[in-house]
Amino acid sequence: MPEKEALGAINDILSMGVRLVDFSDTAELAFSLAQKYNRSAYDCAYLSLAQKEGCTMFTADKRLFNALNNKVRFIKWIGDYQ
Repeated sequence: MPEKEALGAINDILSMGVRLVDFSDTAELAFSLAQKYNRSAYDCAYLSLAQKEGCTMFTADKRLFNALNNKVRFIKWIGDYQ
């Protein structure tokens, strides 16, 4: 993606109220959760952010949801969003 187009996409996302978060604030927790649940650090980066923020994490990743549904109280299936 050309730089100008990428910057435009970033500005579009930011104008929707999406907040960028520094991963260094949740990296340690993400890696801990990845080991605990045998999931990728990528998946657990989102999980750690939801835990840190005290919010529900909706996912469309069926494998992630099925693996954690009975272990993590704040993960929900996107199809159940109301």
